[in-house]
Amino acid sequence: MLTYNQERFITQAIDSVLMQRVSEPYEVVIGDDCSTDATGAIIRRYAERYPDLVRPLWTDRNLGMMPNFRRCWEACRGQYIAVLEGDDYWISPHKLQRQIDSMDRHPEWSMCFVRVRMVFDDGRPPLEHPAGPQVPVFTVRELLASNPIQPCGVMYRQGVLGAWPEVLDVLALGDWPLGILHALRGDVGFLDEVMAVYRQHGAGTWSSKPRDWKVRQSARMFDVIRPQVERGLRDRHLMWTHDVRWVVWCMEIGWRARARRHARLCVKESPLRPYSWRLLLWSHLGPLERLLDPQPAKRREAKTRG
Repeated sequence: MLTYNQERFITQAIDSVLMQRVSEPYEVVIGDDCSTDATGAIIRRYAERYPDLVRPLWTDRNLGMMPNFRRCWEACRGQYIAVLEGDDYWISPHKLQRQIDSMDRHPEWSMCFVRVRMVFDDGRPPLEHPAGPQVPVFTVRELLASNPIQPCGVMYRQGVLGAWPEVLDVLALGDWPLGILHALRGDVGFLDEVMAVYRQHGAGTWSSKPRDWKVRQSARMFDVIRPQVERGLRDRHLMWTHDVRWVVWCMEIGWRARARRHARLCVKESPLRPYSWRLLLWSHLGPLERLLDPQPAKRREAKTRG
């Protein structure tokens, strides 16, 4: 459990873990990142009341999200690692057991996740993530395309990655790249039941940031983990497909520099494909780009639907 200045939420988060009906012993590792509100005092009360179950990690200075994530990860001693940030909570007392049983039945899974309810403090109606029908097993192909996983719904198999991937320390988000790195080493199971709640509120570490910042952090994430992904992929076409998708998306939002970068990568990854070169020309031609748009029909159809 990662937390920082979440006195409004931390009690509900911890209680949702303590209510779990689990046949195996488990522990709650709570990394408080030097909170300046009452979060630390609340955690201490739980640690005193449940000394064999709640194990707090303290620090005398603020570490930041990813260093705090890393120290919690490295402190975990169980066969499986479930994540719950201090402003989220679980709503099913069987959440952990369901995931443990599924992971035991599927040793080929590197991790699994459940459907999550997203709630908003601005009055918007709740949503489910991921939305709609989903496949029961995800591969790295799906995770390169988008992130269907919320941290409060995930369970990892301990030791799949070996040591903590140090490349994650410089990133502003951890769940998506951690999921991709796990998916390179095994399938990702999906349990189609809402068992956790993810809050989006004004003080959220990620949800409070503007969309442009999130886009840039996601792009930077792929830059950082690309060497690991390219080494781990058995099918080089997957990375080309990922870069094609980013060229198209970046051109749609007017992010031309990033589009050109991914177009060059497409050419590098698959120089014999005419489509790679068409993407490169499209991303460089400015006002003439519409003449070389590789997907005009699809784009017109999407606009019509919108």
